Amino acid sequence: MRGKELLILSEIAQENLKKDSYSSKLKRGKTIYTRKGALQFVKENGNNIKSLPLRLKNNTAVVLASIENNPSSFKYAGTKARSKYGIARLAVEKEPENIEKIGYELKINKEKFRELAKLALSKNGMLLKNLPEFQNDDEMVNIAVTNNSLSLEFANKRFKKDPEFIYNHAIERSFTLLNADKELLKNKNFIKKIVSENPVALHSLPMYQNDIDIVETAILAMPNSLRFAGFECRNNKIIKDFVNKHNLKEAEPYLLNDEKLEKVSKFKKIQRKYHGDDEIEKI
Repeated sequence: MRGKELLILSEIAQENLKKDSYSSKLKRGKTIYTRKGALQFVKENGNNIKSLPLRLKNNTAVVLASIENNPSSFKYAGTKARSKYGIARLAVEKEPENIEKIGYELKINKEKFRELAKLALSKNGMLLKNLPEFQNDDEMVNIAVTNNSLSLEFANKRFKKDPEFIYNHAIERSFTLLNADKELLKNKNFIKKIVSENPVALHSLPMYQNDIDIVETAILAMPNSLRFAGFECRNNKIIKDFVNKHNLKEAEPYLLNDEKLEKVSKFKKIQRKYHGDDEIEKI
């Protein structure tokens, strides 16, 4: 009986060996040192490229296969491979952060590097932070802010002070105003113009949320933008009369009376205590 059990266990063990992954076999042998073996190795896991010899880390087919499996594996490719435009473009296309890992030879090629940076910023504008050479570049800053308005934080100060630049972006992306120059934001006529085009911008302008004139401009363009106004304004008789006069039905649910104002204020106070200002939405 004991002999039969040993025989069965032996057969099971042999079957398990047959089922070993290709990568396990590669680790025990020299298969990874061939192009075919390396290709299979990185197709199983793109990060396996870091275990390959340098000549294969620079092999175009191997590197492309590793990127297809795992875009972040680009950083383990050889310098020569990371300096090839075709490889770098695929890597950046799949993972914009790879713009920071491209090879030196490609980076000093201003034309090609610019194209790659443009691609990266169009997918992740916040990468402008790590691309100082483009922080004063009109086209690149436009691309970055269009993708993510918060990327304006990393642009040259002149963009933050430029009324035309801020206006063109703020009417589409209200968060642009969060990093606009403070002096520019003091221009009420400028703000009124933006709010008339993009009433949601009121949400990013706490200094104007109780300004009757600005709030009236916003709700006339989009009545329910009253939810972004301050409590005092929503309880103000002038605003209530304005809502009634213009029959702004969608604004009515956001008006407050003294009783509701007190309840909302208490609720906000509790929410702020446990969640902080960033987690509180306008009621």
